[in-house]
Amino acid sequence: MAGTAASYKDALAATRNRSVTAVGGLDIARTIAVDDTDAVVPQATSTLQTAGNTKLDTVHTDLAAEAVLIGAVTETSPATDTASSGLNGRLQRIAQRITALLSATSLSDSNRVPVSQLDGLAVSGSATSAATLFTVDMLGYESITVQVTSAGSSTITYETSDDNTNWVATAGLSSASLGNVAAQLNSTDARMIQFARRGRYFRARVSTYASGTVSVVGTLSKSPVFNIGASWVSPVLTNGSAVTGSNFPVLFAAYTANPAAVANATHARPMSTAIGVAIQKPFSIPEADWSYAAASGGEVATGDIAVKGAAGAGLRNYMTWLTAENVHATVDTEFVVKDGATVIYRGFLKALGVGPVRMSFPSPLKSTANTILNIACITTGAQVYFNCGGYVAP
Repeated sequence: MAGTAASYKDALAATRNRSVTAVGGLDIARTIAVDDTDAVVPQATSTLQTAGNTKLDTVHTDLAAEAVLIGAVTETSPATDTASSGLNGRLQRIAQRITALLSATSLSDSNRVPVSQLDGLAVSGSATSAATLFTVDMLGYESITVQVTSAGSSTITYETSDDNTNWVATAGLSSASLGNVAAQLNSTDARMIQFARRGRYFRARVSTYASGTVSVVGTLSKSPVFNIGASWVSPVLTNGSAVTGSNFPVLFAAYTANPAAVANATHARPMSTAIGVAIQKPFSIPEADWSYAAASGGEVATGDIAVKGAAGAGLRNYMTWLTAENVHATVDTEFVVKDGATVIYRGFLKALGVGPVRMSFPSPLKSTANTILNIACITTGAQVYFNCGGYVAP
């Protein structure tokens, strides 16, 4: 195709000529050949990263320096190239943003690119005086575990704060707690304590220094922990433990003999038989029951008849039922139940078995502790058959 001569100005305003070929009424610029002797830029490798500005481990520093230089550029373009819309203005804003990103140091810095915090972030500290061991921002974490590796008998206090200035005590649980250990505000020995996040910041500090080097390590976790202790709920209770907070026993205790009596206003487990059957009889376990059978020929004298001997220190005899029948042909009699020598029940029996006594005591008759339970006729000559029973308990 024939070309048409054309002229143009180059970058230095010099006049240049070139031939333009027309195809279909359109001018097609002549293709400019590429110099095939140009070397191919090699890929970056660790052996080629020799210059300071190409090493991967110095990119952060180089970028920061470049950002400062770009940000220092002043506006020199025409009036239409303003700071808000011009090239230099845009470069300045980009540089300022990069500088802010590179200078951000806190997890909470609003300039920082949001990233996922590392679960299990480690903290530590040591001191040889009354001083703060470490302070940590809990943002993004739900709990922290602190292990005291060396205490030196010093007192370590644990505190939380929302403003990182005003601190209040916070409590945690020993890692060995089964729920029957109270939460701790401080520690004086080597141990591990887990704390729930209650404030923005958490710190451990030596509040009272004794000797040596006090050292602690901690691990932050995204998983929450419930700080529960004996003041909230205790799944493991000992008979006689103090009744505090919301403690409650959770399982039956099987007995084949009476356990030791507990003090007033203390816990006692619900009881069951040895195979786990809950005690449904109104008073006691079967092993604590007692009964007395009438003597052959009945009782004809007026002396005390021991139906249940003294139960032992701290234990009482309880009578829950009684039958009495006088079969003498003519002699009527009163009869009594005695707590030792003290009458606690009195009845009357007609002769010839008229009006026998069949008694159940909804509130059992009871002796004083470690005291015999007796029955006696009041009139000599009657012929009375006594049968009774009950249980032994504190």
